[in-house]
Amino acid sequence: MPLSTDLVELATRMIQVKRQRKSETLTYKALKTQGEPRFSDLSDLKTRDLYIRAHEENCLEEFYIRARDWLAIYSRILSNLGIRWDEGNSQEIIHLIKQELEKDKTEISGKLKSYTWRGSSEILIQTAQISAHEELNNEVTLLRRRERQYLLSLQSQLSAPRYSSVLEHWSKARNFFDNEPLDFKNAAKEAISAVEALAKLITNQPNATLGEAVKKLGPLIHPALGRAMKGVWGYASAVPGVRHGGTALSNVAEEDAGFILESCELLIKYLLSKDVQIR
Repeated sequence: MPLSTDLVELATRMIQVKRQRKSETLTYKALKTQGEPRFSDLSDLKTRDLYIRAHEENCLEEFYIRARDWLAIYSRILSNLGIRWDEGNSQEIIHLIKQELEKDKTEISGKLKSYTWRGSSEILIQTAQISAHEELNNEVTLLRRRERQYLLSLQSQLSAPRYSSVLEHWSKARNFFDNEPLDFKNAAKEAISAVEALAKLITNQPNATLGEAVKKLGPLIHPALGRAMKGVWGYASAVPGVRHGGTALSNVAEEDAGFILESCELLIKYLLSKDVQIR
């Protein structure tokens, strides 16, 4: 889906701020190069040539860095807002970054000419621009493939016999949430049970609760994610019927159950990656 005007304007402002700092850095690099003792005598043709090449390398490197940094800004915005990479926004972002690189081309080419007194710098910058465009296309393709891999059906990721108990709980959760008669309480219960089953499997503690397994996982997971798991456990313990089932009545709204399922899906995928690393 296309990016909103607000998001494009936000990215543009972020790039402008960072470009200003980068311009100052490029000027600093130029002054540092000019002050190097090996370039004290530019009347020597060999020294002069090395001096020019040093400036060219600084400027070309800066061009490549900016291409990667502008992509990182857009990637950060999409990630923070939960927007997935798709064909539409990928091509739009590539186009927008290429527009930013045109501005960089003008700036860096001008600086390079002032540093080296050489009129042929335009060819060098143009070559760097083409290479940066190719790298940009490749990086965006990689981002999209990485996200598609991550968004693979959780059922397919749990297809190994090792995860049969996790898959059973997760399949029940999806069935309760997606099919008539809808049962949001049991959907939440089974989703949390799937996380618990995987945590017990990874820690090799078949009789542990999710809370106990999270403590055992402590050294392996980021503290913030550990707190997220404890939060899921706290919800299960607080809502009647979610933790142990039974006949206790509880009202679990659709949006609450949906949030629990999405959270549990992310936690399961995260724990699966840890299980692969451990084994």
